[in-house]
Amino acid sequence: MADQKGKTFSVVFRGLAPHVSQVSYERNAEDLSLYVGLKDGDLKPEHLVIKRGGSDLTIILTKPETK
Repeated sequence: MADQKGKTFSVVFRGLAPHVSQVSYERNAEDLSLYVGLKDGDLKPEHLVIKRGGSDLTIILTKPETK
């Protein structure tokens, strides 16, 4: 990997991979937006747990629902 300036961190979507159909992002001078398309089912805020530790941000899906 080439020389990096600044810090590196990760965003982990634990338990979500089997339900994902697409991942994309948009970036501008100030913001970064991640978009996750689901194959089926509904994802509600109460199904997500966000944990921060060190340089990591982990988003855990606690209860996937399928149609």
